[in-house]
Amino acid sequence: RTIDSDQSNEMADIAEALYYAKALSKKQTSLDKINDCVNKYPGNHYPLLAFCDIALKYNDKSLLEEGLEKLEKIMTTRHFSIKTLNRYKASLLALNGKTDEALKLIEKDLSRYPADSKERIVSKIKAFGAR
Repeated sequence: RTIDSDQSNEMADIAEALYYAKALSKKQTSLDKINDCVNKYPGNHYPLLAFCDIALKYNDKSLLEEGLEKLEKIMTTRHFSIKTLNRYKASLLALNGKTDEALKLIEKDLSRYPADSKERIVSKIKAFGAR
């Protein structure tokens, strides 16, 4: 925050929301903070990626759907990794009990990852499917 640029403040806002979610397990506070950030920086995908991460932290399907919808809307104006979007989509599929479909969705993307990363991603997807 001491740098006080738009980008540094955005990064600080995202970090604060993620801190409340992941370190303090304060779902509502983290959502309030990330929603403020999403509204403050409309059209930027980084707050929305954090929004999706928070949704996954709490296995919240409706929040993840909301985040994905917003990401897909800005995808035409912002460039970000389709692999990232596919991982979120796969996570949502798994949360909805469609683990095999989820793994199939990311199968092509996984071929480019090192073995340990691939195993970690597959393990997370399977864990979402087991909930």
